[in-house]
Amino acid sequence: MGSKRKKINMTQFEIYNTIKSAMSDNVCVVEFCDKQLAAIERKRAKDAEKSAEKQAFLDEIYAALKSFDEQAGATSKAGATSKAVAMHMGEDVSSRKVAANMRFLVEDGRAEKVAVNSKTFTYKAL
Repeated sequence: MGSKRKKINMTQFEIYNTIKSAMSDNVCVVEFCDKQLAAIERKRAKDAEKSAEKQAFLDEIYAALKSFDEQAGATSKAGATSKAVAMHMGEDVSSRKVAANMRFLVEDGRAEKVAVNSKTFTYKAL
């Protein structure tokens, strides 16, 4: 059967802080924990920066998609393909990158995926 121990979920940050406070008299352990905690903080900052960059790119895609919808008119059912959105955004953005990130807009409820045929999808801003 299963273990009778209670499982405790702790992050690495919490673990190193606990070790550091329990072993505060050992200088080597405290230095090691400080080093690990600093590394965790650097990783958190880098992850937050990457997340902000990704969100900014998603906002750019959404703005381009919304401009297509405004040009087409509110009554039009047609949207824009990822290739058209990429071309609208500029030469440095590939249609594959737009298509891959368009999924996140659909999941967030900011866009709608409309199938044209089995290979091509159009997207419409909500």
